[in-house]
Amino acid sequence: MRHLFYFAKEAVRGLLQAKLMTSLSILIIGVSLFFFGAVGLTALNFQNWFSRASSQLRLIAYVEEDIAQQPAKLNALVDGIRARNDVAEVSVVDKDEAWRRFEESYGKEMLEAVNENPFPYALEIVPSDEHSGGENSSLVEALESDPALLGISYLRDWLDRINQIKDFFLLGALVVFVLVTGALTMVISNTVKLTIYARRELVSNMRLVGATNLYIEMPFVLEGMLQGFMGGVVAVAVLFSARVLLSRFAFDWGPISLLD
Repeated sequence: MRHLFYFAKEAVRGLLQAKLMTSLSILIIGVSLFFFGAVGLTALNFQNWFSRASSQLRLIAYVEEDIAQQPAKLNALVDGIRARNDVAEVSVVDKDEAWRRFEESYGKEMLEAVNENPFPYALEIVPSDEHSGGENSSLVEALESDPALLGISYLRDWLDRINQIKDFFLLGALVVFVLVTGALTMVISNTVKLTIYARRELVSNMRLVGATNLYIEMPFVLEGMLQGFMGGVVAVAVLFSARVLLSRFAFDWGPISLLD
């Protein structure tokens, strides 16, 4: 117990003795850990967003006005699409619902100059799970060839591009992670060397009186652990501050949410 107290006392004394180097080390560790946390949270949200978008993948088929105004024909069209084995769900979006959705997404100002509802009737078609990964070309072809439909809107190409962007982002983040880790390792290594060099006389004297390597090294190890801990506290504090400032945005903060 006496040795542990000595190690802790020497570690704290070392921190206070070299204030500039200690502050620089804590700052570098804090900034690096904040960067790792920010990249990790961005990747987490990117993955969650893409997963939600993929699970909500759907086709929008626009219905001819004449068909939409005849409930019997509209129901027959819906039932015919719903009967396909590559379709999980079909729902009708009437003109009022399309207006409401547009208003929610883009605001009322965009529609102030419009005298009448310009939106067509539409069918939201959700492919079945086994056909949601792009294996629904037959469904797309069938919808495009149906004379009761004006056309279709399909988000697969857009999601594929987003997926490519995600892959490039993760690759870039990995490269930067490796570079920053290497730089951080070099900085900490040089800091430790400078610290030991500054106390070379103390180390030499301890060797002369028979101190073991473990006895000499433990204060330096504890000092490095304290610097790492304080750097981690700085990183978490900055991430938590960012969470407070960005609280109005829908962002998944992962473990940071546990600090509530």
